[in-house]
Amino acid sequence: MPIYEYRCEHCGPFEERRPVAERNAEARCPQCRQTAARQVNFLPTLLTHRAERTERPEVPARHPSGCGCGGH
Repeated sequence: MPIYEYRCEHCGPFEERRPVAERNAEARCPQCRQTAARQVNFLPTLLTHRAERTERPEVPARHPSGCGCGGH
């Protein structure tokens, strides 16, 4: 079951594990028991692309000599 982030107006952010079908339903704050809305954060597109570039392994531009794969 996924974990979702919620934000209580009084106590701040908290996480709750719940079924996907209930992801947008309000949750009860574990401290004050007030209802809290789901907190949805989206990275700007530029940051997402930058993160994708840094997570990809670097591929050498040329094969090392004698690698035997036949590609150049």
